[in-house]
Amino acid sequence: VLLAAMAERTQIVVLPGTGTTHRVECSWEEPAAEGGRASGRMCELGSLEWSAVVLDERLVDFQVSVILGADGDEGETTVQWIQEKDSGRCFRGSFTPSEDPRFADQISRLRAIVFELDNTYSWWTEKVVELITVRKPKDSNPLPLLPQLLPLSLPPRGPNIVNQIGPDPELVLPELRKPPMAAVSLDSADTVMRFAVELDFLLGLAQEPASEDATEHGAQGLVSGLSQLRQTCKELLSSVGKHPSCAMFPEESCSREDYPKDQSEECSSPT
Repeated sequence: VLLAAMAERTQIVVLPGTGTTHRVECSWEEPAAEGGRASGRMCELGSLEWSAVVLDERLVDFQVSVILGADGDEGETTVQWIQEKDSGRCFRGSFTPSEDPRFADQISRLRAIVFELDNTYSWWTEKVVELITVRKPKDSNPLPLLPQLLPLSLPPRGPNIVNQIGPDPELVLPELRKPPMAAVSLDSADTVMRFAVELDFLLGLAQEPASEDATEHGAQGLVSGLSQLRQTCKELLSSVGKHPSCAMFPEESCSREDYPKDQSEECSSPT
């Protein structure tokens, strides 16, 4: 059963030259839901958080203690400090009995948390302290821990998989340590030719403005490189006896009469 936390906001007036205390019980009855009845179930303290502020920028002495009930018939009630006395304007803290080694084996003896406010050193000024506490009950049915997962076995190595697949050559895994066979299909050659045509066209667009600005910006080397690269593209196309348009549109026939003299020469096969 999961129980909700309870938040309380309290204003404490500390008269001049006096002190006062505020007590928070470690065991309380579960509050009723809105429009319902109280369940009568008792809640035990799981943790407590607090924040105290002295209004009007005043100062006060503040300390927090826990009251432990009698240990057996002959025991006596004892007090232990969980926040030492300090003077200031703002105070914050928290207390979780199960995580404190002083109280881990004495949770059943917890009776109350006491906030002490001391104003004895101020004979003329009244202090108002706003205290906010968040009291979380201990879970009566804590969630069980998840089981520890064991590591899985490693997957089989490559050769074992090949043996399980069988002799079908289409299913045999490739040998990645060997370089692939150097084979170029017709589709690959056609792709290379198309790339050469497009590259030659783009280089031609870049060469003309580059040639005009080469002298001004000292880019003669760039223009020379563009010319060499275009020449390489032309030689590649000439080696297969195709004009660039023939490579781009192989389904259309090319003839010498369709192009100027300087371009039709590129369609002829080398002798």
